[in-house]
Amino acid sequence: MAPSTKLDEKLEGAENFQAWKHRIMLILQENDLDVFVKAEVPEPEGEEDKAKFKKDMIRAKRIIADSIKDHLIPHVSPLETPKKMYDALARLFESQNINQRMTLRTQLKNVKMEKSENVQAYLSRVSQIKEQLHAIGDMVEEAEVVMTTLNGLPRSWESFIQGVCSRRKMPKFSKLWEDCIQEEARIAVRDEKLGSSEDQALFVRTKKGKGRSNHSPRRFQKGPKKDYSTYKCYKCQVLGHIAHNCPQQDLKKKRKKKFHAHVAEEEVPSNKAKEEPSDEEYVLISALTCSISLGNDTWLVDSGASKDMTRSEEALTSLVKKDSPHKVKLGDDSQYPIRGLGEASYKKGNP
Repeated sequence: MAPSTKLDEKLEGAENFQAWKHRIMLILQENDLDVFVKAEVPEPEGEEDKAKFKKDMIRAKRIIADSIKDHLIPHVSPLETPKKMYDALARLFESQNINQRMTLRTQLKNVKMEKSENVQAYLSRVSQIKEQLHAIGDMVEEAEVVMTTLNGLPRSWESFIQGVCSRRKMPKFSKLWEDCIQEEARIAVRDEKLGSSEDQALFVRTKKGKGRSNHSPRRFQKGPKKDYSTYKCYKCQVLGHIAHNCPQQDLKKKRKKKFHAHVAEEEVPSNKAKEEPSDEEYVLISALTCSISLGNDTWLVDSGASKDMTRSEEALTSLVKKDSPHKVKLGDDSQYPIRGLGEASYKKGNP
């Protein structure tokens, strides 16, 4: 069977020049004609050798001409040898590849995942740039592609990026692709489990207990009061107290907490507040985030808080569901709505 002399995909321009260059060389080698494009072959002296030489040269020129598009024929038609034809095409497109390579390199360096796209679309864009560079002969190292891809992920992927960078061996781009798809699926499942119903914040109203009970609300015992009659406050220069207990300092604190006290009063019905004595204390505790795994019966106690807060309805008794115009703000600046008011009792830990 005679070797093939035609290419299925013809040369169109700089975009597919590197692929054409590889394929045309294989066809010339298969037909023992690659010597005619590697160097200028001198014409032999014998008549029989001359005839074979001319026939092989024409075949080589024909293979090159048949492998390019019609608009490129004027660039090679006046040339006499296969070597000159091949070199003319190389000069024409390899110089253009330099500009294209610089453009693609810039695109790869600045590639970032857009807010509107998923990780699959982002990785496809990176892969496309990588393949385009490969097509023009710029072989980008695997580690460079991986680091560029990681740098383009959003800030919400920071923990994933740190996990990849901490590995002993940097993964290949194909493995990173799989890991990113799994991470995106994990985030979607996690967000679905942590729905709005689980992130609701509930105010807890705890009554002051009497006596010493293991299940009584939180109480604090004070030691014997110290005599400050001979002490002089360095803030107000008045005898009878120290700066820590200065009345002027208490006034400043009350002004700062005025808004919070207003919020607490709004949560209690106005008619009940007038009828009952002020025998309740309010405690506010930060809601547990997803990074802390605690049971529904676990409480974090803040001795300086005014109200307690929980996301578990089961932890409350006498629960009255009501919407409040106020929200609970956590340390990470996230805010959660207030969905109800109830009572709770909890066991005090060892001091």
